[in-house]
Amino acid sequence: MAEKTNGKKASKPAADAAPAEKKKSNLPERPKYKYGVAELADKLGIEPASVRVALRKANVEKAPGGVYGWDTKTAFDEVVADLKPEKPEKKPTKKAA
Repeated sequence: MAEKTNGKKASKPAADAAPAEKKKSNLPERPKYKYGVAELADKLGIEPASVRVALRKANVEKAPGGVYGWDTKTAFDEVVADLKPEKPEKKPTKKAA
């Protein structure tokens, strides 16, 4: 049979109790790169989510650790050049006579 609680709810732990420690993930720590998605978003003037979409569309491989990142300015600039939208050529406009 279930115990009776006299209509009272179970008490909550005290607010001044020490906070529980954060659990550490079993996943390996992701490597840090000098240039990442945030820097690429700033350079292109778009949101980081849009940068990741563009990287996938351009078939850019993720770096080891499963993240997009580059350690050299040269590699970063190559990706910027690949993702920068090409400016359409201006066509001469015809003036009505």
